[in-house]
Amino acid sequence: MSSYLSLYQNCWFIRQLLSIIGTNVVCHSDY
Repeated sequence: MSSYLSLYQNCWFIRQLLSIIGTNVVCHSDY
């Protein structure tokens, strides 16, 4: 379960970084 949370946080973190440089990234938002 903690691995799912870590994966979600990593996805969120990566999406934040990419949004800064103007890249549109869609992660699994249905979690």
